[in-house]
Amino acid sequence: CTATNVVGSVSATANVFVQVPPNITSPAAGFTYTVNSPDPVTFQCTASGIPPPLITFYNSYELLNSTVDPRIIISDPITGSVTIGQQNVSTTSRSLTINSTEDSDSDDYACVASNQGVTTLYSNQTFQLVVQLLPTITTPPANLTVIQLNSINLTCGASGVPTPNITWWRTWSNGISTQLSDGQNIS
Repeated sequence: CTATNVVGSVSATANVFVQVPPNITSPAAGFTYTVNSPDPVTFQCTASGIPPPLITFYNSYELLNSTVDPRIIISDPITGSVTIGQQNVSTTSRSLTINSTEDSDSDDYACVASNQGVTTLYSNQTFQLVVQLLPTITTPPANLTVIQLNSINLTCGASGVPTPNITWWRTWSNGISTQLSDGQNIS
């Protein structure tokens, strides 16, 4: 601004800082990652904003870090920029890797981007992890001795993710197997 009168003029300047709220561009909202245990999984989170966003990861509202669980690796931030309209906006990318995934890792996760200017602004994106587990027999069928022509009932229980299908087979004395039925019980 400039103030002028008959004696002269004086000027002053001010800088205007434009804060651009963080915007998470990946992962997509509601994305589901599926992985087979014990394979690793990596989540990539990218956000833009001014000043450059800080990216953190959460699981069940708890901040994730490598010191709590050595299977968790959070990458150092990678910064860049992108032009939106005529404005150059900073970008930050960060990844979360979970090595040796297990059943307890199946949950909702969040990528949170924040930047600090006059106020702290936040953006978050949630995604889901489903860890598939190899089937295990939880209730094996019991060996039975039965009198010819009497009926029997065999039960087999199994767990896994996704839920396994149970199929019954009979192996004949010549080594050939025949599928009998599907289901937990056979009579």
